[in-house]
Amino acid sequence: SRREDVKRVLMRDAIKPSGPLDFLFYGLSNCVSIDLGKLDTSSVTNMVAMFSGCSGLASLDLSPLDTSGALSLSGMF
Repeated sequence: SRREDVKRVLMRDAIKPSGPLDFLFYGLSNCVSIDLGKLDTSSVTNMVAMFSGCSGLASLDLSPLDTSGALSLSGMF
């Protein structure tokens, strides 16, 4: 699938990645919502450009993100 085709991101199961999440949602230009409620970022080291290019988002609840272990949030948006 192409990134331009993504309209919504909803995680059905809990996800706990470790390491970098650089460019995770990058370029989802037509995405109107991303639900971060089940994304445990407590072990994530970088979130560089994580939401860069997500120009279709009207709002984004970042409260579920734990950035305490992240070394860089550069260009996150």
